[in-house]
Order: sequence, then C-alpha cells, then structure tokens
Amino acid sequence: MEVYELVQKFKENDREFLKSLSVEEKFFPVLELFEEEFEHFDFEKSYEYLFGAFPLLLIAKYKAFKHKKEAYKRFQMLRLSIRKLLLKDKENPFLKKMMGKFDVLSLELANALDYKYDETKLDLLKHLIFHIQNLEVLERIIVENPHQINFLDQKAFSLLLSIVEKYLEVLKKHILKNYDYLDELIYYDRVLQVLFNNGKERIFLKEIQILEDIFKNALNNHSFLGEKEERYTYFIQKWLVFLLKEKELWLLDEPHTDILTTSLEELTYQYHLPKKFSIPVQKESELCVLKNREVGYRSGMPIIYTVDGGDALELDDGFSCQEFTDFYRVGIHIANPMAYISYDSLLLKEATKRCVTVYTDPPIPMFPSCLSKDLFNLKEKHVRKVFSIYVDISQTNYELISYSIKSENAFIGKNDTYEHCSEVIKTEKDDPAYVSTLNGLMELKPFFEKYLHIDKIYASLKRTSSNVSNTNIVGVSTAEKIVESLMVFANYLLAKIASTQNFPFLYRNHVVTSTEISDIQRLRELLKSEKKSEIYLSETKILEKKFPKAFYSTECQGHFGLGLDYYSHDTSPLRRACDNYNIFMFQQCFFKNIDDPVLYRYELRLKEVASFLNHQNKVLEDFFEEQSLLLKK
Repeated sequence: MEVYELVQKFKENDREFLKSLSVEEKFFPVLELFEEEFEHFDFEKSYEYLFGAFPLLLIAKYKAFKHKKEAYKRFQMLRLSIRKLLLKDKENPFLKKMMGKFDVLSLELANALDYKYDETKLDLLKHLIFHIQNLEVLERIIVENPHQINFLDQKAFSLLLSIVEKYLEVLKKHILKNYDYLDELIYYDRVLQVLFNNGKERIFLKEIQILEDIFKNALNNHSFLGEKEERYTYFIQKWLVFLLKEKELWLLDEPHTDILTTSLEELTYQYHLPKKFSIPVQKESELCVLKNREVGYRSGMPIIYTVDGGDALELDDGFSCQEFTDFYRVGIHIANPMAYISYDSLLLKEATKRCVTVYTDPPIPMFPSCLSKDLFNLKEKHVRKVFSIYVDISQTNYELISYSIKSENAFIGKNDTYEHCSEVIKTEKDDPAYVSTLNGLMELKPFFEKYLHIDKIYASLKRTSSNVSNTNIVGVSTAEKIVESLMVFANYLLAKIASTQNFPFLYRNHVVTSTEISDIQRLRELLKSEKKSEIYLSETKILEKKFPKAFYSTECQGHFGLGLDYYSHDTSPLRRACDNYNIFMFQQCFFKNIDDPVLYRYELRLKEVASFLNHQNKVLEDFFEEQSLLLKK
C-alpha cells in the first residue's frame, strides 16, 4: 500500500487496520517515508507527524524481526542524512530530537545483531553518553552486551578518559557555582559506575595508573576551602578508592568481583540533602517562637479540622463547613508560615533551598521541627495563624455564590486520619460538630467534584505514593476524596484569582502538545490491552517518557493532567516552598495596593524561584528514583 496512506491510518489510530498488516507491511513503507522526507528535507516545513510514525520502526530491534541487517544499514544512512542537515542548522529542535531517536535505535539494533565492537558503535555510544544522556538506555545496552565497552580496546579506554575529564569538569563547576550542576555531576558519576560494573574486561594496571594520576592531579590542584573542599574531595576520593582496590586485585592476581554501589547515606550526601539546619537558621527559628507566643481560643474563632495520613507529622491544611438557611459556607484553611516570618528571612531562603520536605527515613524537613511540628503545625486543641478561603455554595443548585479570603487565627478542633474519618462519615458517630461538618461536605460533593477530573494516565504516572513531597493524595477512600477535592479546588481558585487580577504568582502548569496527546491516547489503548510482549512493554515505556512533567512558572498555562485552566500550589506550605510564596503574594497583592516597582521586584524574584524549584524538583525526583532502586536490592 502507499506509504502516506499507511501513515494516515496510523495518525487516525485505526487499530483494527494496523493489526491486519504484517510487520514488513508496516515497517518498510514507513522506513521509505523517513528516507524520502530527509532526502528532500525543507527547513520551512513541519515534520512533526514523523514522531507519530516512529514507533512503527521499533520492531526492527527485536529478535523476531528477519531484516535486522538491512534495517541497521538503512538506519545508519538516515543518521548520516540527519547529521548533514544538522550541520546546516545545529539548533533545529526537530532534527536534534530525531537524531537522538535514531542514535538510540541504531545502538539497540546493533545489540540485537550482536555486532563486534566497532568505531560506528563507539561513535553512537559517545553521542548517547554526552548528548542524549539517557542512562537507562546506556545501562541496558552495556548490561546486555558488555563488549560494547571493552577496556582492552584502546578506543574504549579513550572514551572512558573523555568521560572522566567531563566528570572532573562538571565537578569543578558544581563546586564553583555553589552546588549547581548537581544533576549533571551525578549523571556522569553514574555513567562511570555503569561502565566499570559492566566492561567486558578489567582495566589493565597501566590504565589504572593513568586514571589514578588524573584523579590525584585534580585532588592536588584546587583552591577550595571548608565545606566546598570536603565535597570536592569526596567526589574524587570515591574513585581513587575504587582504583586502588582494582590495583590490589591485580597485584594479588584475584578476580574482579566487586560491584560498585551507592549506600543510602552516600546517596543523601551526593544529592546534597542537608539534614541539619545552620546555627543562624536555628537561632532565627528560636526567635520566631519567642516572638509568637500562642494565644488561647476566643469566641468567634473558626473551629477547623484536619484529616491526613496516620503517619503525617506536618499538618498544613484543614477545613470547616457551616450550614445556613439556603447555602453552605465551606472554609479551606491553610497553615501560614508567612504570617510568622518575613519575606527576606533566612527561614524562607532555607525552605526555598530545600524546595520540599524530603520523605526519607528520617524525613528531612523544610523548616526546623520547632516550627514545622509545632508553631506552624495545625495541632489539635491549639490556635494557629491560617490563610483561609471561604466559599458560599447554594444548597439548591450547588453553584458558587461568593468567596472571601482572609488571614486569621483558627482553633484546630481535631486531627483525624483518613481511615477514621471515612468511618465517621459512614457511622455518623463522633463529636456532633465534626459529624455535621462532614455531612455538609458530603452534601456538597457534586460541587467540588466538578473540579476533580484527573486524567487517568497522569494519575498513574505522576500521582503516586512515591511523590517527592508526600503531598499527593493517592488513596480512594471517601475521606481522601473529600480532602483532595477541597485542596484541588483551593489551588484552582487562588490561581484563577491571581491570573484574573494579574499580580505576581507561581502557577503549576502542565502543558501537553497535540502530538503528545496523540501519544497519550495510544498509551491508554496499550494499557487497556492484555498484551505483555516485549514490544508492548518497550513501547509503553517510551510513551510514558513522553508524558510531560508539570512545572512552575509566573505565566498561567493551565494543567492538562488535572483538566483545569488555572492551577497552583498553595495548600501545603509546610512541605512545599512554592506555597509560601503564593500565600505571601495574596497577603501583599490581594489585600493591599502595591506600587508597580514593588510588583516588578516580586515578579523578578518569582521567576528566579520558579527556575530554581523546577531544577531542584528534577534533582529530587532523580534522588527518589535511585533511593527506591536501592531499597529494592
């Protein structure tokens, strides 16, 4: 059949038609299409649809495919064509992305063919390591075919030397730039670990000495002091320890058996997760406690309830609900550290640096415990300063009548768990005021559920129990759904107000292109099927990687995964730094008239904060991924 006809069927997601075709009927027409398009490439034309057709080429790398050699040769020619085009436009995003895809596919196909080590594959490995930087693919390739890195081959050792040089270059940048470049440093550290663990042969004594001299020279030629020197020294000495052990094994004529691993304690240090607070931060937290002596309950104070997991230590959101003649008034009450500390305080700067409370064992809090577990914490039978959002909702049609926002003191009537709260909803046995509050919220489920339509793929990939800040609600109990709907609504409403009134704010955006939506739809179809083949699992993995991550920005771009035009993070200020900035912005810009120069300064700082938090969240996600792998071993 005609190539373009086949691709059109693919774009239309005609699953029945595609199933009726053989592998060759799908593969070779699409390969011809790629060859034709790159032969007559027009820099003014869009070729995005080729990403949708690319998965039809993946069959080439599997053992069942009968034409691997022909495919490999043609893939190499395609790589050459793309490389020539990139020489004309080195920053072309489409060509760079497509080059990466063919590089990885060519490597995997070379493995399937079990080719001996050659310069073509070395060239691909260099591109994969230094440009694509996909550690998962690299490890799979080296583990399955360790002869890819044969240290008895001088070319392979030259690649190793290049990686060591890059590692030391990034290490210096990391130290000089106050621990920036952390994700890049750890990436090259793991590349070395993969290569040393999976090289076909051990390194000869001569090569060990060369590497040892390089690391020793780097160690002896630096000008760092204090903590910077300690950190710089650690990242070099860890490899010197390995090399000296290797040398000892050679001299004793013993086999190389050690597998390089990273302990949990080392992992925490490598990712620069500070367990202790500095003395100045500790003193500022003590001063904060002394200046904010707790007041007792006074008549007219709102009485609020918190519901969280049984092991939750930082309680930062609660709710209330009152019934009036023809409407309900629901209160969503958020712990308010910014009512206790200043915008320029060391405490906020420290919380920003930490980004989130990190739930390791033990947890690494964002604020010192005298604040996060006491003064700021919504503790039962205590009065706390809160940021409150009140919404009046009609009893007849469940429509929003009005809303109001205020900073106030509130009395925490009860700290409950999801399990017990669900039981109270079912039996209505507990304190009458608490039961009445829950009954009111149950009555209003139709209203809040309008804002709770999370994409299933987004939920399965992003809202898991291993989320970095432990702020995602992943259970399905009645209590969890109530709390989740309240908090999602609060985050939506505050983002909408900030956007409408156009004051500086940090939005939580999740942007998905039309091409990505098509890929996500295919992932839905794959997950519905019963297939468990290698191809199915591989394609599912590829499509999962395509699902974009949410990010912070001072521009509101909507949240695809939650299906909302406006979204932000506001309801977990004890566990996420971002929430404190947003609450502060409301306190400054919603309640007051701020001059333009001040607004401009806020806007500039929020842009810096958004950039830092996005980067730090990525680092923390990598940390949790590595931690989970270590715990499974």
